[in-house]
Amino acid sequence: PLHLPPERRVEEPEVDDGYVTLVNAREENGQIVESEKRTGMWAWKHYHKSLSQLGREYGVRPDNLYYLIRLIDLHGLEILNKSYSSYSVEFKKTAIKRILINDEPANQVSLDLGLPSSGMIYN
Repeated sequence: PLHLPPERRVEEPEVDDGYVTLVNAREENGQIVESEKRTGMWAWKHYHKSLSQLGREYGVRPDNLYYLIRLIDLHGLEILNKSYSSYSVEFKKTAIKRILINDEPANQVSLDLGLPSSGMIYN
């Protein structure tokens, strides 16, 4: 079955029980179905592969795949079209303050800010 990505913030890490990939989708008779053509609409399709299996298959660490999925859930697929960004001093100070002063998890701050990689917050 196909499911639309949630339009909500993920507060707690999700257990990798699902085996999904993002596919083109379209609406047909009130149902979301997979489309062979690019439609601008996306849905999750279950392939019965874990993030670990997909990571091995594509040479990507599972935690990086998980981060990417959460990033898309929070900001939509448009976030992947974002080109290289140069971040202002104020942007960096705000991020550092959230982590060091407000004691927010670095990974969540990274996701909230839409950084393309969770590792960027540590540099």
